Amino acid sequence: MSPKNRIPLNIVTAYAVFGAAWIFLSDILLIHLFENSPYIMRLEILKGLAYVALTSFGLYLLVRHHVRKLLKIQATIEGERARYEAMVLAIGDGVSVQDTDFRIIYQNSILQELTGKLIGQHCFTVYEGKTAVCDDCPLKKAFNDGEIHKAERCISDGEADRYFHLTASPVRDSQGTIIAGLEIVREITSQKALEERLAHSERKFRMLFDHAPDAIFINLPDGGFLEVNEMTVQWLGYTRQELMAMHPRDLSPPGQSSGISEKMDEVLMHGSLVFETATVARDGSIIPTEVKARVIQYEGQQAVLCYYRDITERKIAEKSFRESEERWQFALEGSGDGVWDWDIASGRVYYSEQWKNILGFGMYQFEQDENLWEKLVHPDDKEWVLKEIKRHLRSETPLYMTEHRLRCRDGTFKWILDRGKVMARSEDGTPLRMVGTYTDITDRKRLEDQLRQAQKMEAVGELAGGIAHDFNNILTAIIGRIYLLQNRLAGNNELLAHADQIAYAADRAANLTKSLLAFSREQIMNPRRIHLNETVQRSAKLFSKLIPENIEINISLSDPDPVILADEVHIEQVLINLVANARDAIPQDGSIHIATETTYFDEKFVSSHGYGRVGEYAVISVSDTGTGMDQKTKSRIFEPFFTTKEMGKGTGLGLAIVYGTIKQHNGHITVYSEIGVGTTIRIYLPRIAEDADNADGEEMERPPAGKGLILLAEDEDAVRTLTKTILLESGYRVIEAENGIKAVELFQQHREEIDLVLLDVIMPRMNGKEAGDEILRSKPETKILFMSGYTGDMLGQQGLLSSGHGLIQKPLRPRDMLTIIRETLS
Repeated sequence: MSPKNRIPLNIVTAYAVFGAAWIFLSDILLIHLFENSPYIMRLEILKGLAYVALTSFGLYLLVRHHVRKLLKIQATIEGERARYEAMVLAIGDGVSVQDTDFRIIYQNSILQELTGKLIGQHCFTVYEGKTAVCDDCPLKKAFNDGEIHKAERCISDGEADRYFHLTASPVRDSQGTIIAGLEIVREITSQKALEERLAHSERKFRMLFDHAPDAIFINLPDGGFLEVNEMTVQWLGYTRQELMAMHPRDLSPPGQSSGISEKMDEVLMHGSLVFETATVARDGSIIPTEVKARVIQYEGQQAVLCYYRDITERKIAEKSFRESEERWQFALEGSGDGVWDWDIASGRVYYSEQWKNILGFGMYQFEQDENLWEKLVHPDDKEWVLKEIKRHLRSETPLYMTEHRLRCRDGTFKWILDRGKVMARSEDGTPLRMVGTYTDITDRKRLEDQLRQAQKMEAVGELAGGIAHDFNNILTAIIGRIYLLQNRLAGNNELLAHADQIAYAADRAANLTKSLLAFSREQIMNPRRIHLNETVQRSAKLFSKLIPENIEINISLSDPDPVILADEVHIEQVLINLVANARDAIPQDGSIHIATETTYFDEKFVSSHGYGRVGEYAVISVSDTGTGMDQKTKSRIFEPFFTTKEMGKGTGLGLAIVYGTIKQHNGHITVYSEIGVGTTIRIYLPRIAEDADNADGEEMERPPAGKGLILLAEDEDAVRTLTKTILLESGYRVIEAENGIKAVELFQQHREEIDLVLLDVIMPRMNGKEAGDEILRSKPETKILFMSGYTGDMLGQQGLLSSGHGLIQKPLRPRDMLTIIRETLS
């Protein structure tokens, strides 16, 4: 019988026993005492009332006792319940209780946060979304066999999967009957992710470990292997099981004292170590090995990770390299380079015989002075050269290499390419030995200077050509306006004189731009085959006007007379400029000597001098007995506007024009000069075998006055307006265009009326050459004249000089322009 049923039964039993005893004993007592008393009835009533009072009081005491006992039991139960609730919360897991129908009858707060409050619902419905309990449900298994069962579940909330671990156990009553099930729910999503990362890391480690190109051992500090990779098995020929049963010293050759076992203390002290040793393979072969060891933590214990690398090929290469180094040194000696070998610790320096020969010391024996080299370095180079050596000695540069000057035995200096390398260092990195070579680069330095000078002159020439081009457009407007002004001032002699002076100044400016173009090698040339001696003789007729009586001039001509391809007018201008420059260099009495000859440039000459091509050359030399030039002046004489003359004594363009003209003729020019001795300038021009051209020409009759329609295309507004005005005043009709595209459009509109197309070469959007090609494609017989203030090089690139069409050179001189137009139209 259960305790809750036993309490009422005890109360009823006590009440019945007391009542029976009361009735039986009270009746006996009353009869004995008051058997014949008239008050017996009253006594019976009082007896009944007393019974009621006594039984009520007894019941009260009995009930109060049991109630107090029940309250104490209830308090105990509540305390236990609170304690169990606290224990459940302390677990940190969700807890649910389900009856045998799998209906949820209890959820703790943690589970309610995870799933919501689901009391009264079936677990398989709310958790699994099913209509019946799952076959593998752990609670179902617990109900079936009364044991504890565990399981894992994955629940998707539509965005991510969540994993839970379930522990189900049966709940029994006092008779051992299963009346419910207890299920503990723990979320393990993060644990699952961690397990996956760990598994992935393990797979990656295993893949890298087994597929590493080197053999890898994981050793215990006191010996023995914890792990070896697959490369170790393949490299040494042992099985994994055999290796795991071995000790590291088993892999060292007998008597070897440089294996990992002997180095273990050093590894543990420093944390890592790299050293070379030898390893014995299973077949007995000894393999040169480089070991890289590092202290690590492996599976919770200290271990040493060792990388073993087969360096057999490296050892062979090092041996070959040493042999190669020896051959290299012999090769250097044979190639003409000097060799020096510096024992840094002792200060002794070895100098090869070729090193001595380069500086002119021959068999001279040096004292062992480590500062000898420093004494020979040019003072201007010493500071930075020593700085470079010290940088290499400190391992800041992989190789020491400088170009500097060294003093030869005769006191002159040579340029040396000095290269060196530290070949040995001590364990602490201190340099012990340095070896290097000397290469004489004096000739190369001279050629580099020549190249820099040529590049400088090229740059100045480009600048001069650009200035001349822009200035030509300005002069075209000035000269044209003066021409129109002169026509309108006919009869007004006073104003006409002023206009003539302006025209004269404009002509001088035009000649200046021609000089700039000549220097920049961008003037228009008319080359033909000419005899050089005849050109010199023809120019000599002009020298009498240039040379005063105190200067004697001599001319020596070669035999036979060399033939060159050149513009004779430009060559004559070169000769006049050279003679005038020689005249100015002679302060009082003196002489000028002009000579021609032929020479041949072979490969050796071209290589050593740095200019020219292999072949025959005609040579013009102009020598004077003047004051001569120093090196600084000589390096600048071909620059435009450079002059040593006083202000107003010359523009300084004479030799600049010579330089530009000769370069444009694919020639070369050299200068030799000494202070107080004089100067010789030699010009080399390519010689050809053909006979000279006949320079005679027939005079052309003056063309008739102009008429017809001219299409004028010019992008400069001032030049276009001026040219149009001149043409209109000369009787022509004019259609004007500001660029090449517009010129082509206008030509298509008036193609049957246009008699001549006048095109500027350089225009935006479409240049004159492109516009001319378009017009000729449309009407091949069209007459075209080009105008240009630009360079001869540009015109050659455009193909205009060989196109057969006329060219009017800017600045435009109206009379010359009109003459060319009339000649073209006729």
